Amino acid sequence: MASIVLNPQDALNFTSPLLPNSQDTVDHLLDNLRVNVLPRETTHLRAVVSSAPTELALYKKHITTLADIIMSHDSGTSVFQYEELLRALARTRAECNRLSQYSAICSSALSPVRRLPAEILIQVFLLCVPVARDFNSKDYAAEINRLNHHDLLQLAHVCAHWRALALGTPAFWRVLDLDLMFWSHKMLPLVQTALERSANSPLVVRIGAPDNVAVDRSVLELIAQHSGRWQAALFYMDFTPYTSLSAIRGNLPSPGVPSHSPRLIDVTYTGPAMALKCLPWKQLTRFEYPDLHRDDLSAALSVLQYFPPAMTFELRRLVSPVSLDGEALLPPVVSDLTELTIEFSFHSSGSIADVLQRLTLPCLSSLDVAVWLYGESPPVSWDQTAFQRFCMRSACHKTLTTLYILHVAISAEDLLDCLGELKALKALVVADHPTIGDVPEKILLTDELFRRLAEEESPTVPRLIPKLAVFGGLSLLRFDEVVYLKFVHSRVLSRKGVEFESHIRWHSGSARELKPTVSEELRRFSAEKGFVGSIEAANDEEMHTFFY
Repeated sequence: MASIVLNPQDALNFTSPLLPNSQDTVDHLLDNLRVNVLPRETTHLRAVVSSAPTELALYKKHITTLADIIMSHDSGTSVFQYEELLRALARTRAECNRLSQYSAICSSALSPVRRLPAEILIQVFLLCVPVARDFNSKDYAAEINRLNHHDLLQLAHVCAHWRALALGTPAFWRVLDLDLMFWSHKMLPLVQTALERSANSPLVVRIGAPDNVAVDRSVLELIAQHSGRWQAALFYMDFTPYTSLSAIRGNLPSPGVPSHSPRLIDVTYTGPAMALKCLPWKQLTRFEYPDLHRDDLSAALSVLQYFPPAMTFELRRLVSPVSLDGEALLPPVVSDLTELTIEFSFHSSGSIADVLQRLTLPCLSSLDVAVWLYGESPPVSWDQTAFQRFCMRSACHKTLTTLYILHVAISAEDLLDCLGELKALKALVVADHPTIGDVPEKILLTDELFRRLAEEESPTVPRLIPKLAVFGGLSLLRFDEVVYLKFVHSRVLSRKGVEFESHIRWHSGSARELKPTVSEELRRFSAEKGFVGSIEAANDEEMHTFFY
């Protein structure tokens, strides 16, 4: 920093050369800030930013010098000299403030974010404004904020450039969440605005309406007018009893209404299964049925008859409070379904047999069985006989390549028996289950499992899951680390250069942690061989969504 001279005459005459020549210079720079454009000439701006601290320090010293002279003036000081000192002090303070503000403007103009192209900013915005938002409104104000895309509008307030991107990028407006519990006719213009701003983008439509709430026909008709753009639709409502829903039913399609939904590939629905015949099943790739009661299960599974090949079916939060033992069952539904997810509700007392004994799936490649809220609810009951019969009917030994058994009360012995029949399996994910209430812990990641997975095939003992490429698990750490490492080594070596992947997360309720040498060994092996893997403590998200 330059030496500061406290000469009174210097204080009277000091003016920084960094100050802008005119207000036009500042206004032009502010225009750049509003549109978020980096100025073409930046040399002067960088000089201001780098030198301003020194110049501001000089201003402050000169202000102090002038203030001291004014405070200590004597009777010999003329009125003219006194007023000149006051004018100099006011001018110096004003210039100091002006330089401080100008330096801040220059610094903002040089901000690296202004160099980001629009394409990158849009991706950043997508991270700040996720497509999957909380669907359940807490009150009228929360519904207004969601319909108005409040989080997106906050970004639009930064500058004109950001506003243009936020309001002019159709992808930001393609998700329409409508919780009709808090619906008001005043919200209709917000939906109209979102539809206009989404331009021709594929739409994700999510509508929820409790059974005892009258559905607003006007909003349904408005959304139905854009059914040609529907890509994914979620309906938490009963289609059949309400004539006000005829506009949507007609666009799925129905006789007499020409428009339809050629882009629709993903549907989530809760309600009577009889209303689903109107869906364009041949073009769908995924169908989810959440919050399904066991009494409606047969009707829900009946929609499988409409499924095209390579369809994904997800039963979420299935409530099954009554056992089906002794109940007369219809013949199993036969379908070419390829992926099936069965997620039981946290207060369900049902069994995996409730679903599997009703199905025959000769093309099934992926089966996912779980309980919602792992670690907080008892595991769902496993039925070994029902599973084996299902596998025999469906020829799972030829087709099933992915198996998730998470939060399920299966024994380690039954797991080994299941795996022994699944010759085509390539990905396996299992989870130990901690003690919940009166339900004892279930340990699936055992030394015996890893030994069997590591064993080489022999004439008398075939290798367990010979094609295994991905292994994952949530563990209470009841296995020996050495046995696990031998399993990893054997799999990597047997795949002869083809990558093997293994990830284990240990449960927060584990009695111990893994030895640091295990992670070090896995890192070393990963660097030298065809292996990708990790073994570490599970975070809160992984406790509920591991490998999902």
